[in-house]
Parts: sequence; C-alpha cells; structure tokens
Amino acid sequence: MFNRNSLSTEICDIIVKLCAVLHSHGYQQVPIGAMMRLLGVDPAQAEKHDNEYFELDSDFLTLMEQQESVTQPPPPGTILH
Repeated sequence: MFNRNSLSTEICDIIVKLCAVLHSHGYQQVPIGAMMRLLGVDPAQAEKHDNEYFELDSDFLTLMEQQESVTQPPPPGTILH
C-alpha cells in the first residue's frame, strides 16, 4: 500500500544526503531546480525553480547531525537485544 508519509520521509532523507555530499565538496548553496530534476520532477516544472537555492548553513549542519545520529549503526561489538 502507498504510504504518503513514508514517501515524504524518504524524499527528505534523499535530499539531505545529496546536500551533504555537495556540502562535503564545498558547495554552500544547492539549486532547487537541479535537485528537483534529480528526484524525477518534470524538467518544465523544475525549470521554474532554477533561480532558487537551499542554503547549506548552520541550520542544515544541525539537521545533518541529527539525521546522522539517528542513522548511524551501533559501534562494533555492541550487543543488540
């Protein structure tokens, strides 16, 4: 069954991960139109957002840290019950 909430969570996760890669390569802004194209949005629709950007600022770094703390595997040797 299609779960819209789960899809939104997955898309947000993909966006944050893509932005993290760009940030690690020195980008401080991410063009929204380009991100939309990567996610499969129709190019004509994405083109409307070519002059808009995500800022990879301190708020983004906080979000990235929060996401990493949730998705990091436990340290080696950790016993899971």
